Amino acid sequence: MAKKPADAAAQGVVVALLVDHPLDGTTYKAGTPLQVDAATAEALVNAGIADGNEAAVAYRVGELGLPVVVHVKPAPDAEVDEPAAA
Repeated sequence: MAKKPADAAAQGVVVALLVDHPLDGTTYKAGTPLQVDAATAEALVNAGIADGNEAAVAYRVGELGLPVVVHVKPAPDAEVDEPAAA
């Protein structure tokens, strides 16, 4: 599905976000190479929010020089800050 950099393979899967998207209270920008767990990666790709194609990730990381952002899920008992309604 998506590129798994050697140093990140044990922690998750890297996908390329296609749109700005909030995840567990953090909003990530379109184009971001985002490392998430395999289940989240699959859900994002299936919803059309991310591209799991290895070439898409490689382009963003290699050609554009974007850093891979590691998404850290909050602890089960941690509160997630929701954005205030405008």
